[in-house]
Amino acid sequence: MSTDPFTPQGPLPPELFQRYLRGELDAADRHRVERHLEHDPLLREAAEGLSMPGALEAFRNLQRPGWN
Repeated sequence: MSTDPFTPQGPLPPELFQRYLRGELDAADRHRVERHLEHDPLLREAAEGLSMPGALEAFRNLQRPGWN
């Protein structure tokens, strides 16, 4: 495991990411998510798209194929 304070430590839980997008995190958890965003361009793009008005709600309402 890296001791670099700017490297993400472990996977990012989806619930934490969603709370970040809703602005519900304290400074420590916000920093944790931002370390992941800094190191993962795909996650950064997802955060940008999901920050658009109504996008997070629409994302929550999506169903995966075969989930009925």
